[in-house]
Amino acid sequence: MNAPFRTRQGGRIDRDTAYTFTFDGLEFTGHPGDTLGSALLANGVHQVTTSIKLGRPRGITAAWAEDTGGLVQIEEPFPEPMLLATTVELFDRLVARGVPGQGRLAEI
Repeated sequence: MNAPFRTRQGGRIDRDTAYTFTFDGLEFTGHPGDTLGSALLANGVHQVTTSIKLGRPRGITAAWAEDTGGLVQIEEPFPEPMLLATTVELFDRLVARGVPGQGRLAEI
């Protein structure tokens, strides 16, 4: 389990249990108590998506719902569009991807 930006102790995560999740086709690990945003940052993922018009990088800029840069689409276990990565509770086998700009509705 390689999380280069994760602190070794502290926080409110269960370090004894590891979750595997997929973001933009790449597999990462996280822990119970993580949000998708915190797990991405712990794994060194700083760019979550791009801006709609100019394709500039967008990432996680805040700790909770005030973050405007980390829009994601949950693919599995259920399709859910336009969520903030910092508000999505991480769970095992979550599949998500970054949503650029305005995004699109989930395909059911």
